Amino acid sequence: MTTEAIPSPYARRVLAALGRDPTRVVLHRPDTTVTAGALRASVLGSAALLHSQGIRPGTTVAILTGPNHPLMLSARYAVHLLGATSVYVRSMNPRTDTETFSVATQTGLLRDLGVSLLLVDEADEESAARGRWLARRRPGLTVRAIPRTADGHDTVPPALSPSPDDLAVVDFTSGSTGRPKMVAQRYGTREHLVGRLASGLDPRGPATLLSVTPVSHTTAPMADAVLCAGGTVVLHDEFDADATLTAIAELGVTDVYLAVPHLYRLLDHPLVTSYDLSSLRRITYSGTPAAPERVRQAVRVFGDVLIQVYGTTEAGGISSLTPLDHREPELLGSAGRPFPWVRVEIREPDSGTPLGRGRSGEIWINSPTVSAGYLDDAELTAATYRDGWLRTGDLGHWDRYGYLRLDGRVGDVIKHGGLKLDPSAIEAALLKHPQVRQAAVFGVRDEDLVEQVHAAVELHSGAGHTSCDLRDYVAATLTPEHAPLSVSIWPELPLTPTGKPDRTRLRGATAPIRIRPTPKTPRTEPRPPTEATTPLPSPGDPVPLPSPGDPVPLPSAGGPVPPPSTGDRVPPLPADGSASLPSPGGPVPVPLAGGPVPAPRADGLAPLLPESGPAPPSPAGGPAPSPSAGGRVPRLPAGGSVPLPPAGGPVPPPLAGGPVPLPRADGVAPPLPESGPAPSPSAGGPVPPLTVGGSVPLPSPGGPVPVPLAGGPVPAPRADGVAPLLPESGPAPPSPAGRGPAPEPVEGRGAGPPGHGGFAGADVRRSIEPRRRTDPRNRKGIP
Repeated sequence: MTTEAIPSPYARRVLAALGRDPTRVVLHRPDTTVTAGALRASVLGSAALLHSQGIRPGTTVAILTGPNHPLMLSARYAVHLLGATSVYVRSMNPRTDTETFSVATQTGLLRDLGVSLLLVDEADEESAARGRWLARRRPGLTVRAIPRTADGHDTVPPALSPSPDDLAVVDFTSGSTGRPKMVAQRYGTREHLVGRLASGLDPRGPATLLSVTPVSHTTAPMADAVLCAGGTVVLHDEFDADATLTAIAELGVTDVYLAVPHLYRLLDHPLVTSYDLSSLRRITYSGTPAAPERVRQAVRVFGDVLIQVYGTTEAGGISSLTPLDHREPELLGSAGRPFPWVRVEIREPDSGTPLGRGRSGEIWINSPTVSAGYLDDAELTAATYRDGWLRTGDLGHWDRYGYLRLDGRVGDVIKHGGLKLDPSAIEAALLKHPQVRQAAVFGVRDEDLVEQVHAAVELHSGAGHTSCDLRDYVAATLTPEHAPLSVSIWPELPLTPTGKPDRTRLRGATAPIRIRPTPKTPRTEPRPPTEATTPLPSPGDPVPLPSPGDPVPLPSAGGPVPPPSTGDRVPPLPADGSASLPSPGGPVPVPLAGGPVPAPRADGLAPLLPESGPAPPSPAGGPAPSPSAGGRVPRLPAGGSVPLPPAGGPVPPPLAGGPVPLPRADGVAPPLPESGPAPSPSAGGPVPPLTVGGSVPLPSPGGPVPVPLAGGPVPAPRADGVAPLLPESGPAPPSPAGRGPAPEPVEGRGAGPPGHGGFAGADVRRSIEPRRRTDPRNRKGIP
């Protein structure tokens, strides 16, 4: 415990700086300016009022004004001149001051802090009305207006100077129960913060600080340091990209503090490069990790003025990434190196044992800027503040360059399928995608209370990637287990008052989804090969067609066909020669090789084939439609030879049992012999002419094979002999007789949440479990 008084408190240094040139403008507002003399008079008048109310060290004064109002500074400086404690009760340590505490929350805070005096701005209708409400709800509370003039008081009232251990400020930070936690900051800590910031100001001249976040919280010591050094502060109620760029250009702003989303908004402003930003010396940004690509963009736009700060309300600043660090691509994405006055250790979260470089653990810090604890929670204080060290609750590790890397939060994991998945790792993977601006990952329990991974993203302007693309991207970047079950696309991600993605709101906008296991097909012998495990055929091996009744999925138009297995031969054709068109994914019967397909009827539908005999010829050069389900193909002629199809007609399958040789080295399919096996053409190459009695080649394994639409026409080959791809739309194929309806197509595109252009419902979600089992490529990181 230190009882020695602070020799020159920062509030007295501010007052002395204001007295040097009373006519100088020290505060800028969008609608007004305040001179040094006017601010000094308001501070002295407020100090006299507080002294008359018995305010002294150990008492607490609450302040309630509009966002970033000059009177808030007047009241705080007056409180600190008398060595008392100040608390701003409008909002919680936010990036915006427009979201205020409720009357009930404010009443509870005033009660818990033992506040007897509330200072308000009587000219602000909202603050004055709220003060009257609080006075009725809190017996014994006195409400007074903040003086705008000195009212004849030209000196500071006689008062004891505060000691370093006296309580200077009570800040608020979010709590897990929804009630704000009260963070206590001592005068010694406050003096250290202001002193460090003042000594770090650019020596080229007085600074002009732009505060677009509440000057009652994060930027408060920054403003104090600038005013102590004779600088100017520009106050905006909240962030607006146009207003920020205009202020920098017109008022010669040298320093600005931004939350990461604010920095992104500036970068996305269409006219950002047309403003005169030459006065900028420092852009400090913090709050959430920034995407490396966006930081590189910021360096290109703003130059070597960027400083990233990692810190917390309880600790103050912990580490920083300097302007020179921003020029090193390997360092982007890190939290930088600790400040010289900060000690950082990485410890095992449960035992507190220090860990070596490269190992991830909880970040512990020791610093003179650490707060005194939580006023309303002794148990939490004992668990968080240990032997002079602060447990931040953040996970991190040292990289090979000695820079701090953040890995998420202790306990902030998604437990899915026996795995613990770190949301920050998935967010980092999404942010690596060039079209993702911001990302938030969170867990949602489904109907079975199983926690599933969900994500919400904000894309760059004009980006058209869907949730399906991003799920596969995460699976390839990390593992299939990390892939979100759904990804919703938002025009702008909702943010909390602290400037971080609002996961509570995102969870509320995400419907729970249960992954239902895919029914297994009963195993039959021989077991059909899978795409991932079937080897390519060796030269000269026979390539079979699928056996009747085997399930074979239809490939997409122009897509690759999985290679067949080796060793089997094509089974004999059915005696009756019947063949029907399968539905997608259904069993594929082997059609009889043979004659051409008849021309379509006048109504565009394919007629049934005759029971026997040759089929009517197709019009010369015209397309031949696919046979309808249930139609018959004529029997093979004696000898098993296959007649040539008419122009535009389908190519019949090869004779049963015929081996297919490999193509020549130059990729050209060799001519067919008069009899015997037919060679396999190269992928995409011309189809060789057929000869009477010759067998027809199959496409090479993995080559593109167009799939005709059921009931639709088959286009004629091009003049160069290459088979054209078929259109991707058209009538759905009929289901074979007796096999039920064809399965419905699955929509794969994502949409936004309710109120933002749609909702990522069940149509954009899928189970990744079947894919994980059947596609081992995902284990190799292939997208």
